[in-house]
Amino acid sequence: MQTVRDVYENTPVNSSRTHRCSGTAPDVLLRFQNEVAELEILAQEGRIRIDDRHPENSSGHRYVDSVRFTRLK
Repeated sequence: MQTVRDVYENTPVNSSRTHRCSGTAPDVLLRFQNEVAELEILAQEGRIRIDDRHPENSSGHRYVDSVRFTRLK
């Protein structure tokens, strides 16, 4: 399983990437919110820019199910 840090490190500087949730079950979507929080920390540190957060529409909770980002450093 790839961690958020792996996704970040495997993305070349100045490149964009979409990090997606691995499923649509409510518990999987809920766990993915931790990964979204990790990406937000990387953005606060200036390592990435979050270009888009996509809210899912299957659970009714509008969890984020994918994040498009650009690696800055």
